[in-house]
Amino acid sequence: MPKYQTQLFNAAQADLRSGIEYTKRRLRDLKANRRKLNAIGSAIGVALNGDTTNVHVTYSGPDSVYVTMDRLESLKCQRLEMVLNGIINLPDAVATDTRDWPSSLNRDYHFKVADIRVTVAAYVREDSPTCRKVLVKTELKPQDVYEIRCD
Repeated sequence: MPKYQTQLFNAAQADLRSGIEYTKRRLRDLKANRRKLNAIGSAIGVALNGDTTNVHVTYSGPDSVYVTMDRLESLKCQRLEMVLNGIINLPDAVATDTRDWPSSLNRDYHFKVADIRVTVAAYVREDSPTCRKVLVKTELKPQDVYEIRCD
């Protein structure tokens, strides 16, 4: 094989080996955090009383849990409050912040439980009787538009 192709092959091989090592580290860290992750998952399961309709929970990494709750009646519904209280009542749990996404009627609640990041993404139904998107201002920004032209 010519030298250039050998370098390309070796670089690809090194990249794959690096990816394998990264995955092994993440798997090791996931196993090390198993009890913490499962304690959080258990608290969420208890809060939901076994009803996971429109709820999706994932261990999105060795140090993070992501909870999606869809089609909620409001951001003050009992089901959401039970999940949030279940998390905040865990040992070493701290609510860190929230972030609103008005265009999708979504609020993300962020927590730290020991060294595990927990996010609860709460999505309210479009036809909610209590929550709605409210237009607060309109912005008109000039925007350049380009196209590609070749001679």
